[in-house]
Amino acid sequence: MFGRYDYSLAIDDGILKLGVEKRAGLNVYYRDLAGDHKEKVLGPESAPLVIHPVEPISVPKQVTLFLEISFDSVLLGPTAKKTIFLTFPIEIGVFLEAGSATEMLDTFSYLPSKFSLYGTPKTGVITKWYRSRVYSDAPTVDMKKEGVLRLEIENTTKDFAEVARAVFEANGMVLYFDQDQVGMNAQMTIKSSLTAETSFFECPYQEGMEKAIELRTAKKIPIVGGHKIIRLSGVEVNVFVMEAGYS
Repeated sequence: MFGRYDYSLAIDDGILKLGVEKRAGLNVYYRDLAGDHKEKVLGPESAPLVIHPVEPISVPKQVTLFLEISFDSVLLGPTAKKTIFLTFPIEIGVFLEAGSATEMLDTFSYLPSKFSLYGTPKTGVITKWYRSRVYSDAPTVDMKKEGVLRLEIENTTKDFAEVARAVFEANGMVLYFDQDQVGMNAQMTIKSSLTAETSFFECPYQEGMEKAIELRTAKKIPIVGGHKIIRLSGVEVNVFVMEAGYS
């Protein structure tokens, strides 16, 4: 599904119907997914359509900039490191290109959305919530529904640390894909018994994967609280500070 198309695009997999059709001389983009329908008239007579996986924060509408993944607890020893693989929900974005400009037409997901509160009602944040199994290697998943997250966890404390969730901010997300999978490459640094920092590597965890269009750039998503920028190996990295625990 992911790739570049012209106006002859027509997808029908039994669940999703998506494409462009001519109506009264107008090019009309349409999408129907389980009864959720959207249409939009396209001004350009001909322009590339791009379908990419995007940051999972927009379906059914953008109510949060945070993704929370819960999983079976992983115990790390003092100053230990561990790499695990998790899954995350896929959202799909449809874009129209015109030269160097990119316009978002639509976002949708094959999976229902669930939300949670990370932290207290007074100081916490609403998150897009997802439950994942823990894997030692990248699992095989339905790439229309799920992506694979490689997570490097480092415990910088002198105590044991039990990790059972990770919260990420959309401003730092970088998605990659190929014909078989969608992936993100992230890290968590445990700073204390309650605090950890999460961020993303701007490189795929597997060679040959293509970088997806960044929804936060197309939609001009604002920077929010809990966010900071640090330099790692000479590169600026967006970091989210988990201050309400990681277990």
